[in-house]
Amino acid sequence: MQALVVKALSKYFQIFINDFKKEQFSVSVLQGIGQLTNLSLNEKVVQELLLIPPNLKVIKASCTELTVKIPSLTKLNKVPVVLTLSDVNMEITEPLEIEPMPNILSKLRKDASANKQESKSASWDVFNNLKVEVKDVHISVRTLVRTHVNAQTEAPLWRPEFRIDLTNVLIHSTNSNWQVVAGEKSDPGDAQFDFDYKQILCSSLSISLVTGKTRDELLPIIKDIPDVEIRVVPS
Repeated sequence: MQALVVKALSKYFQIFINDFKKEQFSVSVLQGIGQLTNLSLNEKVVQELLLIPPNLKVIKASCTELTVKIPSLTKLNKVPVVLTLSDVNMEITEPLEIEPMPNILSKLRKDASANKQESKSASWDVFNNLKVEVKDVHISVRTLVRTHVNAQTEAPLWRPEFRIDLTNVLIHSTNSNWQVVAGEKSDPGDAQFDFDYKQILCSSLSISLVTGKTRDELLPIIKDIPDVEIRVVPS
């Protein structure tokens, strides 16, 4: 059974991690823990996972460590598989043309739940009951060029750049009542359990303006706002 879970996770990692190979990932049978380090992440999947709107575009994403904790096999449909990413670094730009929001993860989940007879399979349990935690996220945001605030002067064009830092990010799929429901209680054919609703929680949020040539010269705009919650309703 655990081999089926690892297989389902490996399928997930193949789209989430650039150049991922199945041989890279194994799980300690006794502890139910697997670990990967120094990863380059699929930019489109990260954009969808973190619900970054399409008027911004992720062009680079990496993390220093990814840990997977799998519950005991008897609790797989009751206790979530926990995916923890540490020290995530991202580069985001403001695109010239806005593209549709990626739906790679949505398609993967729909494929896993397409056949009701498979709704209790390891694949369905993993995707329906996946909990994502991100320890620290550091985001560099580069915008399009703006003219100077005084358009009558010959001041150089301005391209604002921002730094966003988030701590202890937790991403949930919920039902329409914003409840995280255990996998065994959900039915992929029941509209009451539409897990396209997303809830993002983080313990701290800071936003700074990059003021110098190096990204370490920062002017704080928002500093350490605690207990941030974002709710996303499916369109």
